[in-house]
Amino acid sequence: MVLRGTSSPSVTVTFASQNGETETTYYTVELGNVSPTSITQSDSAGDVITEQIVLSATRFAFTYTIQLPTGGFGGQTRFSFDCARGR
Repeated sequence: MVLRGTSSPSVTVTFASQNGETETTYYTVELGNVSPTSITQSDSAGDVITEQIVLSATRFAFTYTIQLPTGGFGGQTRFSFDCARGR
């Protein structure tokens, strides 16, 4: 998504872990009808620059991949909500 102050039909953010050469996505956030609300940049933590991007959306879907006690990955849990439809 290129932030231009306009809405985008969908945005997907993924979180992954690296184990050797294997990368596993363990959390995915899918947003629908997305608009950027604000962008803030800060370097107050020493040499670390942080950037906060706030997005507003009307549809949300979260997918989490369960990590097993052995360190491997199991099934997935998914939750979604459409704010415009109320379900």
